[in-house]
Amino acid sequence: FSPVSIHMTQSNSHDSIHIKLILKKHAATSTDAALFLGLAEDSVFVNGGNGETEHYNVLRKSLTTAEGMLVSLDFPVGDSVMLNFSGKQASFWDPNRMFAIAMLSGKDDAKLIQSTKSALLRTTSISAVSTAENYSVWPNPAKDLLMIRTVEKGIVDYRIYDLLGKVVRQGDFTGNTTINIAGMPTGHYLLHLYSGSHSAPYRLLLQH
Repeated sequence: FSPVSIHMTQSNSHDSIHIKLILKKHAATSTDAALFLGLAEDSVFVNGGNGETEHYNVLRKSLTTAEGMLVSLDFPVGDSVMLNFSGKQASFWDPNRMFAIAMLSGKDDAKLIQSTKSALLRTTSISAVSTAENYSVWPNPAKDLLMIRTVEKGIVDYRIYDLLGKVVRQGDFTGNTTINIAGMPTGHYLLHLYSGSHSAPYRLLLQH
């Protein structure tokens, strides 16, 4: 039985992930604790140099230092403490595969007190969801040409990233467009479409 529980909620903005973390005390303890919080991606498709191309539960960013964030548990049983964190999201992360992981341990003895992880993060902004629904991207898997259809009225910028975060194609269009991807190697990529202050991410698979 742990004297403290951890509950996390999260949201995405245009380029950041926001975590609200609540520590609730269920039993008496006055131990100072170290909180470790990070952002992870549940599946990453990239050649890691050892021949493996699929990697799972990959830690992308720590939101606390290597020593953890000092947290005092000296508050009444039944009370809660709320902490807020934000982290910049890299362009090549898949926002729909991101989750937060938290671990609370004793400051002096490093004994685990509690740990948990959040559900996969989803783009919850109404405008962001609406923007994603305004595009059609096909075929996927793709071979030589990628078609994009949109109902957006203004200029749409696009960027295609490889899974190391390098931009391999970019440009802009109005209405519908076709992107020549014949020279790109077979593999997984991320397509980001930008219109105004909104973005819509898509995971692509190229098979030649």
